[in-house]
Amino acid sequence: MAVASKLKSALFNAASDWFGFKSQSEDQSKSKKPKVEPATSLPIRFGLPDLRRHGHAVTLSPSHTLAVTTDSFGRVLLIDVNRGIAVRIWKGYRDAQCGWIEILEDIQTNKPETPVKKGSRISRPKGRTRKAIFLVIYAPRRGILEVWNTQQGPRVAAFNVNKSCRLLCPGYYIMGLNSTSTKTAHPPSFQCCLLQPDGQIKSFHVPFHLALSDKNSKRARDLHLLKKVTTCVHNKDFDKDGWEEALIETVLNMKIPSLKQQALEKVLLCKGLKSSLLVKLVSAVTSQLTSQDTQHRDYESKRLFHFCHVQLQLLYSYNAINKVTVEDTQPASSEDAATPSTEQVLVSVLSVTKSEVEELLNILNDLKTEGKPKVHFQSDCILDAAAFLHCFDVDHYHHSDIDKYAEDSARNGVIEIPIQLRSNLSDEQTVQLGEYLFRRVLTGQSSVTELGYAVQSIGLSPQQLMSILLQLWLSNEDQFLKDLMSLNQLKDLILEITLQVNSREITPPADELSPWWQRIRDTLTQTTNVAAALTAAMVARSVAMAIRHPTLAGEKAKVIEKFLENEIEKDIDEEEMKDESSPESRSITDEEWVSISLDIEQWNLVVHQLEDLTALSCLLNIKPTKLSEAFGQVSAASKSWSSSQDSVISTGNTETQIIEVSVDKVLYGGKGVVSEVVARWVAKYSVPPSILSDHSVRDDFQRQNSRTAPVRSESVEAQDEIDRIKSTVSGLRSRFPLSLEADLLYAHCSWQYVVLWNKNSEVTQYLKQSLQHLNYIRNAVIQHGVASMMWHTFIVKKVSGAAYLMEKVGKAPKDRLCRRDTGLSDTALTEFMGIVCELLLKIYQIEVESSAVPTFTIEDTWQTIQGPTSIAELATDQPLCNYALVDLHKQLSTIMYAVMNFSMRSIRPMALFDSKGRNAMFKDFNANPPMPSHEIDVTLLNARQQFLCRVITAAVAGLDISSNCSTTVVPLEWSSSALQLGMALDVDVDLLKRHYVCQLYASGYDTMAQEVLVSVREHAEMGTQLLQIVGQRLSSVVISPERSTVEKLSRLPPSLVSWIKSMAVNEIRNKKTSLDDTAILIGHIVNQLPEDHTQYTIAVQLVEAIDSLK
Repeated sequence: MAVASKLKSALFNAASDWFGFKSQSEDQSKSKKPKVEPATSLPIRFGLPDLRRHGHAVTLSPSHTLAVTTDSFGRVLLIDVNRGIAVRIWKGYRDAQCGWIEILEDIQTNKPETPVKKGSRISRPKGRTRKAIFLVIYAPRRGILEVWNTQQGPRVAAFNVNKSCRLLCPGYYIMGLNSTSTKTAHPPSFQCCLLQPDGQIKSFHVPFHLALSDKNSKRARDLHLLKKVTTCVHNKDFDKDGWEEALIETVLNMKIPSLKQQALEKVLLCKGLKSSLLVKLVSAVTSQLTSQDTQHRDYESKRLFHFCHVQLQLLYSYNAINKVTVEDTQPASSEDAATPSTEQVLVSVLSVTKSEVEELLNILNDLKTEGKPKVHFQSDCILDAAAFLHCFDVDHYHHSDIDKYAEDSARNGVIEIPIQLRSNLSDEQTVQLGEYLFRRVLTGQSSVTELGYAVQSIGLSPQQLMSILLQLWLSNEDQFLKDLMSLNQLKDLILEITLQVNSREITPPADELSPWWQRIRDTLTQTTNVAAALTAAMVARSVAMAIRHPTLAGEKAKVIEKFLENEIEKDIDEEEMKDESSPESRSITDEEWVSISLDIEQWNLVVHQLEDLTALSCLLNIKPTKLSEAFGQVSAASKSWSSSQDSVISTGNTETQIIEVSVDKVLYGGKGVVSEVVARWVAKYSVPPSILSDHSVRDDFQRQNSRTAPVRSESVEAQDEIDRIKSTVSGLRSRFPLSLEADLLYAHCSWQYVVLWNKNSEVTQYLKQSLQHLNYIRNAVIQHGVASMMWHTFIVKKVSGAAYLMEKVGKAPKDRLCRRDTGLSDTALTEFMGIVCELLLKIYQIEVESSAVPTFTIEDTWQTIQGPTSIAELATDQPLCNYALVDLHKQLSTIMYAVMNFSMRSIRPMALFDSKGRNAMFKDFNANPPMPSHEIDVTLLNARQQFLCRVITAAVAGLDISSNCSTTVVPLEWSSSALQLGMALDVDVDLLKRHYVCQLYASGYDTMAQEVLVSVREHAEMGTQLLQIVGQRLSSVVISPERSTVEKLSRLPPSLVSWIKSMAVNEIRNKKTSLDDTAILIGHIVNQLPEDHTQYTIAVQLVEAIDSLK
């Protein structure tokens, strides 16, 4: 085989040479070879001559000044690239891998240094930033990774790693860059990283300070101690012997003041440490700083000294408060038989009359706070030292202030430094601090004098103390209102704090406002806890009066004290007290009239405003649950809502959002804000409009429940709810007679419901309830304006979308298309169109000219209200509607409602109008477009007639024929609507009536048909159509196989029998109509037909035939 292969190759080569194939292929292969340029040798700039040493790798540093090499002798050489010499050699690193890390100095305090982030621009701080370069050496044979400080520095870190790792240091850049462009190019993602066998990548983070000096540097040592303190605090070995001494010694051994302050902060903010340990630690650091020369202290030392001084001040105050709290374990006073009543104490505390106290108590008794989240007192409110210190800000001083306090403390010893609360302190933390400071005083377990010094020693300003006290009082509304005797302690606290303020700020001239009292008023007007704010405002007003008029307050106190003594000894009536009042009291009254200041007037205004809002809160906190059961079946329309919608509505009424009010919200909410708030409550609980009306609802409710007996307990509970709401609304109207005028309230309720429907369009019950409230508005101008705004703001878009959709598909659209174009399901769209028809009918029926334009005023207490325009005011500004255009839209809406309700096909609603009518659709109601003329095309008229006849047929077909329909009158609203629509569309109404009569007779509703038959004008035509129905009824009798029927038919004329058999039985719905009803019908036919009519003879024969068939 080998010889044959060689012979074959030789013959093929010989043939190729003979025919010239080989020479051509060789020439082509020679011409395709690339041209390679000769290599250019590069001279070596410098080198380290060592014939026996073989280098393995060279890694250049990020600064391009150093390079590191590894060789076959297990050496690592550090080379200075600029000088070309080896500056350092490490031995014992066989098969080593090297890399570089460059670290930037972070000049911001209290932040750890971070390595240079690769792949993104470095945000360098302003000024010159120092860099440090560290060498990373990985020795795989020893399984160790070391980090060295170059060039002569020590080893700063060492790690035991796996022996199969790989050190990656991509110290190269994009190819083709020169020495200038490499400085601005983006380096790789990692400077240096370690790839482990399991696929994990480890990066390196080296602190910058390790490059500053050797291992004995102060910063490195203090960082180590700081880490030790952090570990010691986090482990929380508080019970271990010597733990406290070791912690203090560790902190004292730290040299750098900034790091020592960090260690103190970590210890002071650790929860669970005793305050005695904290005092001991801070005192030790303070003593250490005091021993230093004051003139040679740097800024950080002064800052640390100031920090320790502030912390000591807070800790001493904390211990003092705890001491007072522990010692006072019993209430300050005990009850006895001679203790004054609550009313008597409030008269004295609030400096008001007995009638004002009774009014306050009535308001607070009516207020229900159920369901409103509140903060309650704990049984033992001892705040942790760390939590107490965390509430205060000690870093808000300028360096000049620190120097000033340092000098003052050096001259005068320990001084009190002003302290501020943290700016980011949460409300919950503020309330907890307030409970710790003032709880025992407010509950009567401690007096103000015992606790006042301890609280004052904290160093907080009177403004911040007052803010904490008010926030505590307002956040525990239900807790304090249960025991109004705490108002006495509140007054003492407010007076004690107020006396710390400059007198000029408290008692300015009578015609000026006090900044101190104005800040308190601002706090009370911003809160939504209006009941607590009301009591606090009355107490603050009493304190302001006592400070401004001490003589008057003293004399008034004597009179009140004398009055209380008389009340305890004798049971004296209020009228006798007025008759036997001393001249001393009358002189006080005269002095009160003279001594009036602007501040007191402002307090009176705020108190009246808070009283009004507290009464409003009484209504907002009522949660009726039985109204839906009591009024759920009032209207027949409510029966049509599906169970799915009812479930949606019930969940919507139980929304968790609480309706809250404050003085500021009312003052900046516009003139209609009170009605708007009440309307939100009405919509939230679906309160019927009849309850809000002026007339009594009791009679309506009793008439409704009198139909069902016996009376159930639910009805009694519902009546109790109605009575409670009625009384609350009546009392609220006495305070807001102008803001809660009936028309204004109904207008806002109607608008609130339509807004809720716009948020959840599937719940059409909201829109139905909006129309119910709209019907209760008596002023036609407001009613017309609200209805117009409802139409062009929310409804017209959905109606137009539905109209164009029906025009496109030519039938009642499916659910998917309805949701796409209108946002409503097919069921909701049907109900929506029915409500739209009611709304347009209401707009069409409103007579605006019959009512005067209302004027809107506000109560004297709320004259400063400003904000958006109310709904009622916007309603009065609405232009008058074009009633012809409204009627045109009403016609279209009725057609669309019929198409959706009966699921009609081959109907295009817009096609039933001419071009002018289609162009006028969905214009503004105040526009005057060209309206359709009464000269209608025959084709259009026939289409309208056909549509209306289909509507009547579908309406009659929807009746239930299982009952005795011949004697029961069932209202057919659709049929009457079709007749009215026919009149508006210029269709022959008599034709529709005839069709209506025929459909009623065909369905067996003879009684209803006879009522409509009287109004038909075309008697002959009517008789002819009814004659066909009689024949169809008799045809069903002829088909009957009974022998008696056959015998009776044999007596009839053959021509009449043939005529009866030719009638189609399938065209009538009720085939079981009695012969008596048919006899009455044939009698009406004989009366309808004239004697010369062609069908008159058949009618007469049918009379005789029916008599024979009976």
